[in-house]
Amino acid sequence: MNMNAYACFGTLPKRGLIPPGLLGIDRFPPFESVFNQLEKPSLTKTVVVFLKNINTIQRVIQDLNLLKFLMLILQHDGIGTPLRRGFGGVCLLQWSPRGDYLFSSHMDGVFRLWETESWTSEKWSSSGGPVVSARWSSDDAVLLMAFNNTTTLGALHFASKPPALDVQLLPVELPDIEAITGGNGRVEKMVWDYSGERLAISFSGGDDMHSGLVAIYDTRKTPILAISLMGFVRGPEAGTKVLALAFYDSLEQGLLLSVCWSTGVCCTYPLVFKSSSKQTVYWGLI
Repeated sequence: MNMNAYACFGTLPKRGLIPPGLLGIDRFPPFESVFNQLEKPSLTKTVVVFLKNINTIQRVIQDLNLLKFLMLILQHDGIGTPLRRGFGGVCLLQWSPRGDYLFSSHMDGVFRLWETESWTSEKWSSSGGPVVSARWSSDDAVLLMAFNNTTTLGALHFASKPPALDVQLLPVELPDIEAITGGNGRVEKMVWDYSGERLAISFSGGDDMHSGLVAIYDTRKTPILAISLMGFVRGPEAGTKVLALAFYDSLEQGLLLSVCWSTGVCCTYPLVFKSSSKQTVYWGLI
């Protein structure tokens, strides 16, 4: 394949993809010299590699082992920031909506929060296994997390404005799912709508009667996150499992929840409500 491609090791938060002045092909150093520089701890210049063949990009990714070496390219004065720690065994990455923070989850149950101005981080460790899903509130004020071996969620609350890492981690219990699963369940899929008012969760561990359900929650910040169960969505057939969840939240009143089931059927459920009122009308809930 002879298509041209840029291999950009990292990201440019908020200001575009490639710094000005790096668009000319003749301005890029030879690939071999760039690759050699990537191994040097003293590297301070922005690294953008122009490659003629897409297969070379795949080789670069394999050679660099990006799980252990992540190169973040910043536009600030053309200076690159190599992050050589904290990304081993990553299983999940999630940017905050405003780009002020980057969240990473690791297979050993450790999770980190990075602020994207000077790239400092805070680290936590979970007894509930690795974080399998993470959802931000639209204002970057709360990060909601689901863990691999428990139905209890975690919520990171930000007490100060970015880039501060003044964060409080609080548990969010789901007693209804806990009761259904007999304490042996776990969250599998989770979506949180952009307004921060509705949360949809699929889970495993229930009996045949309660398998294949999606729990719908009302969520409020008062000021910490509070959630309450509104009802359940059941699959079109008995024994179906949830494969994917997605909200469409551009309606004047309420949202649409689309669910893809293991039977190959994808259903969309309207959730109609007024944000200023607690009176909510649902279709498709049981």
